[in-house]
Amino acid sequence: MSEKVRYFEGYLSPVEEELAFVERCRVNGVKQIILDWDDTIGKTVGIFKKQMDRCYDFLAERAPILSREEWRERIVFHNNNSFETHGVNPIRWSVVMDLVQRETGLDKKNTRGAVKILGHIYKTRQEFLPGAEEGLQFLVKTGMPIGIGTHANWDWTRFKYNCLKMHRYVPWDDVYIFDENGHKTPKEWDKGIRKYFKVRPERCMLVGDSPRSDINPAIEIGVRAENCVWITGNGTELWSIHQQAVPAEVRRMSNINGLRNLGREVI
Repeated sequence: MSEKVRYFEGYLSPVEEELAFVERCRVNGVKQIILDWDDTIGKTVGIFKKQMDRCYDFLAERAPILSREEWRERIVFHNNNSFETHGVNPIRWSVVMDLVQRETGLDKKNTRGAVKILGHIYKTRQEFLPGAEEGLQFLVKTGMPIGIGTHANWDWTRFKYNCLKMHRYVPWDDVYIFDENGHKTPKEWDKGIRKYFKVRPERCMLVGDSPRSDINPAIEIGVRAENCVWITGNGTELWSIHQQAVPAEVRRMSNINGLRNLGREVI
């Protein structure tokens, strides 16, 4: 926990954990649990890193006009900038490599090859993060309504949904997809919570790995900080553009299986 809260440290059976979590939700007015997807439920950063590393290797071998590190620096720079203008739309890799081509004189064949390697990100089967499946099983047993908020596009989200057999935990109709060309801003979170999940922000528990895209926008529109859970320790490195400070009241845990311990606050 990130702040000093009353916290029962004795043994609880699985059923007692479920009951305590539901009571914690009742005490805090929570009617809806909303989870981020990427790097909260499923491993995503690792997929990006693997394909980006393969891209750097490809360019260093096929186009040694720059070193591998120099290719990496240029692609990372333009990827960070294109995220601001194109969100998570896969088309941004074409934009990135077009800019790199203009700067370096990279030939069109190798430019297309790099885009193809980066595009494989969206065809790679996703795996659960440690503790994620156990956390989802726990939430289902509590009977609390569960939803997902993601700004990956429909095709990629459906692909990941099928890979992880998420129908066991969250119905497809309870997956809210933000505009892939935009960002998970306060305005977009407000739209998703109020219009899609049909609940007031102060009635939500928000769980995500990004202070910029999940935690802080949710707090800004009225989700209570103590009902926000920041997933901080999945063995992946948080993309620098997502790093922001969060209020002390925000709960921190390494993975969503830690949600089972929130009920200890009300025992």
